[in-house]
Amino acid sequence: MVYDLNIPTTPMRFLFLTIDGNHNAALQKAATLLRERHGVVLELGFYAAAGLRSTHDWERLERDTAAADFIFGARLFGEEWVRPLDALLHRAACPVCIITSNPALIRRTHIGAFDLTKRDEQPGLLAQWIKKLRPQGGSGEAQRQLAILRNLSKVLKLLPGKARDLHTYISAHQYWLQSSPENLYRLLCLLIERYVAGYRGKLPIADPISYPDAALWHPDAAQPFASLREYEAWRGAGLRSHAQTPSATQVGTQQAVPTDVERGRAFVQAKHRTKEQGATSSSTPRQSTPALRPGTVGILTMRSVVLSENTAHLRALIEALEARGLEARVAYAAGLDMRPAVEAFFNTRARAMLICGSMLPALRLSVGRPRASRS
Repeated sequence: MVYDLNIPTTPMRFLFLTIDGNHNAALQKAATLLRERHGVVLELGFYAAAGLRSTHDWERLERDTAAADFIFGARLFGEEWVRPLDALLHRAACPVCIITSNPALIRRTHIGAFDLTKRDEQPGLLAQWIKKLRPQGGSGEAQRQLAILRNLSKVLKLLPGKARDLHTYISAHQYWLQSSPENLYRLLCLLIERYVAGYRGKLPIADPISYPDAALWHPDAAQPFASLREYEAWRGAGLRSHAQTPSATQVGTQQAVPTDVERGRAFVQAKHRTKEQGATSSSTPRQSTPALRPGTVGILTMRSVVLSENTAHLRALIEALEARGLEARVAYAAGLDMRPAVEAFFNTRARAMLICGSMLPALRLSVGRPRASRS
């Protein structure tokens, strides 16, 4: 890799404030990409608001805020955190970008000529798009908001001056809401190139990659599946690859009903054979016994969890279910309303549903209303 020799070698300090820290692993991978591709060294600081409990925690955050080259925050709510964070951000000398948070914290945003700390920033175009982004309810809320952001971003990036900084602010929502390591790498490039001295024109600026608003995901697949048909074709190909292997429960033309233990044993044996043959692939699913017709367990999670690759808990859950001969079908949606995913991927098969992560609001939205029972 050939680096730009004119890029500063002093490490930068970026501070990220969130409610839960779900993006931390993806941000670390993004910083690694930045170093590998461009030789840029970035020191990351992470604070989850829910973890700020003691005086020591707040004092450490205050020191890091004063030393930061850039501060980024998202999904910051709760009066017990908003008031002290507001005071800290008010004293910050570096650029600050706060999105999808309490309005008092959003108003601490100041990047370039775009300064929400000044009251005259509210009228005009900004007020119009903020009004459009206010939640209106319904199952397509997240998709509607992303569409507005995409359309505004296309227009603003062509305009000079303050409009460019407004473009940065709106684009930050797009990168963050579709938070794969690659998109967060692109976000870092954008913020560094525009707002850190010495980097103007040194880093590439690329639009965010778009991902399906609702999709099925499996850790053995190369990418999420936007449709049930794509997922079933992929899974069916994996099952057929062991179709020539007789089940331990088959006797002649008769097939005994397997127990959970036998399902698990067959799964482990098939997986062991695959490893011995060196056939493990990121595009091939784990193998379960093809002769079985296992039940399906639906698992709902948030898109940010999957895209940011914060999925160790999901992988463990999938392995445990598949070891018992069950199909683990993981779906996500773009927002807390999980009805699009439930209706697209689970209406006909799932006998049980698991809600993973901070999904209680999604549970109420998705299954809280009475529905006709299905056989």
